[in-house]
Formats: sequence, structure tokens, C-alpha cells
Amino acid sequence: MKAGALHRAAFPVVVFGAMLRVMQPLDTSPEAAAVQARIWREMTGSQRVELAVAMSEEAREVTAAGIQFGHPEYSDSEVRFALYRLLLGDALFRAAWPEAPVLDP
Repeated sequence: MKAGALHRAAFPVVVFGAMLRVMQPLDTSPEAAAVQARIWREMTGSQRVELAVAMSEEAREVTAAGIQFGHPEYSDSEVRFALYRLLLGDALFRAAWPEAPVLDP
């Protein structure tokens, strides 16, 4: 096996049609990445789902904070609507909340 092959194989593989792409962190040493990959492999499916949900919630919170920072005049509900519009796109946002204000994120 080539040097580094195990390191690359430890990370998620994303397939788009016939194209195969190995995801690997660019800011992490191979040793640290190998430890992280081992930890992920040892997690149960429900632990991985729980981690993914927590990361998604944190990403939404960071995005909402960025919207609030960029638009300090927005109320909490306006920040939520701007976030939903960003996440869903205009057509789906309008379908879900036809009476809601269309706010820039």
C-alpha cells in the first residue's frame, strides 16, 4: 500500500456519477486525521446521526448570528425568515410562508 493511502481511505468517499472524490481535511496532520477517522469508525450509527444533527444545528445558529450581525434591525422572527429563505430558496420559502416578508440573509 502506498504511503498515505490508509490516511485517504479513512475519510468519507463521495461519488458523483462516475467521479470518485475522497474528502480529507487540509488543515489536519495525517496522524490527527487518522485518530479522528478511527473515532468515527468506532461510533454507532445513532451516535453519528446525533453528531450530524448537532453540527447542523450549530451551523444554523452561526448562520443566524451572521444574519443578525449583518442586519441588526431584524427582529428574531425576521432573522429566522431570512435563514429559512437562505436554506430553502425563494420558491420553497414562498410556498411554505406565502405571507412572510422576503428578507435578505
